[in-house]
Amino acid sequence: MNPVTTEEEHLCEECGKSLFGRSDKRFCNDGCRNAFNRKKRDAQREKETQDMPAVFRIIKNNYEILKRYELYTLEQGEKKFVRRYELEKQGFHFGYCTSANKVNSQDTWLYCFELGYLESGPSTVYLKYEEYKRR
Repeated sequence: MNPVTTEEEHLCEECGKSLFGRSDKRFCNDGCRNAFNRKKRDAQREKETQDMPAVFRIIKNNYEILKRYELYTLEQGEKKFVRRYELEKQGFHFGYCTSANKVNSQDTWLYCFELGYLESGPSTVYLKYEEYKRR
C-alpha cells in the first residue's frame, strides 16, 4: 500500500530535479540558479534590443566598433589611421553619429559620443578621442 502524500513535489526551475529542504526553495544548486538568471537576463537584453529603434542600434554598434580601437589611449589631438573597408567589414555605418564638428571648409569630424571619425578620401578614415563636451 502506498502512503498518501499531501505535499506537492517541488522541482528545480532550471533542470527539473526534485527539491528537498525548504518549501520555498526554487533551485537545486547555485549552478542552476545562475544559469536560470543568466537566461532570464539575456532574454531581457534581447527584448530591449528588439524594442530599440534601428537608429539607436546602429549608433550603438558604431560606438562599440570605435571602442575596439582603444582611442582612449591616444594623446589629446593625436589621431589613428584606419582603412574605410576595415570599419565597413565590422558593420560600421558612416551615415550615423551623435554629433558633428566642422573644423574647416572641407573637414567635418563626426562623433559617436566622444569617439570621432573623419573621412579623408574614399578609403581613409582618421579616428580620435575627444572628451565629450558640447560641440
